[in-house]
Amino acid sequence: MRTLRLTGRLLFICLFATLLAGRADAAPPGASPEELTRAYFNALKLMGFGAIAPYTHPVERSRFKAMMLPFYVEEARAGQVELLHMTFGQDATLGEVQAADPYVFMNNFFRSLEQRMPANVQFERIEVLGTVAEGETVHVLARVTVATDGVTFTKLEVLSLRRYEGEWMVMLAAQYEGLAQALGARRNAR
Repeated sequence: MRTLRLTGRLLFICLFATLLAGRADAAPPGASPEELTRAYFNALKLMGFGAIAPYTHPVERSRFKAMMLPFYVEEARAGQVELLHMTFGQDATLGEVQAADPYVFMNNFFRSLEQRMPANVQFERIEVLGTVAEGETVHVLARVTVATDGVTFTKLEVLSLRRYEGEWMVMLAAQYEGLAQALGARRNAR
């Protein structure tokens, strides 16, 4: 039947989206969007993917869970458990995943990806270049440098932030929607 396997390419897309998306090194209360962006990337550098869920806006955590949960359901219908066990452990059930708090769901998902990523991927630097306000959202333009296997690459990225209970929080990057679409296309091709 259908199985859901995350290929190296999809894992790399997840990694890069994660570096650009969603607090061991928490931003101070009342931090500006620029300060929060720096704190977020520092937390990614120090904590790895464990920094994603704490910095992600709660509405976006719920949206992420809603985008990804259908893959768990489809996998269960096909009698498979690969994604379930990969992200929630060998004893996990679909019911537990469905009932999981969006924070826990997102944290487990990205922690499992982190365990499958090459250890030599390093977040090197972030340089905040500026911000653009758009209604309730502030977009932070940043130059991001990542190194892997002796290759360093730099890219301009936009991190979108929105306030939650007075503090700025990270919104989902468009790459996450692309990830869900890619997983869906891969599932449908089987």
